[in-house]
Amino acid sequence: MGISAYYLSVPTSLKAELLQLNQNDLLKRLEELKQIKSDSNYCMGKLWDGLHFLLTGLSANTPIERNPFSEAIVGVHVLDMEKFISFTSPRELEPIVYQLQKISINELNLKFNPLKFHRKNIYPDIWKSYDQEELFYELIDKLRELVVFYQSCLEKQETVFVYIC
Repeated sequence: MGISAYYLSVPTSLKAELLQLNQNDLLKRLEELKQIKSDSNYCMGKLWDGLHFLLTGLSANTPIERNPFSEAIVGVHVLDMEKFISFTSPRELEPIVYQLQKISINELNLKFNPLKFHRKNIYPDIWKSYDQEELFYELIDKLRELVVFYQSCLEKQETVFVYIC
């Protein structure tokens, strides 16, 4: 199966309730909400670590505070590192979306080197076994989908919960 990243948009009014839950109950509740609100979630699948590495040069296992590219992948406020759960409030989404929209795909393409991903053990372990161009465009598709999702969350002024499991 693998470890996937899920992004769930929730009304800010629900955020306080969710933050009161312990980590196990929070994860269960996020899973329930994901099923109920299928139009308000985004699954990046297994490419979350690869996209984080492409954007920041580091694995997502090392979230970078105040870095909009890192925060786009792993969220702003990390609640649990073991069962990775975080959230980003609507006011924090605006600078993230702004920076994501400014990314040059050509510049990313120039620095994309799957061998570096492999050497740094970036999840998943696919970087040597697939076509370089195909991998790059899969990452870019995930980036574009994430931007669209975040723009929608920003328009609705909703909080985004990220969980990776």
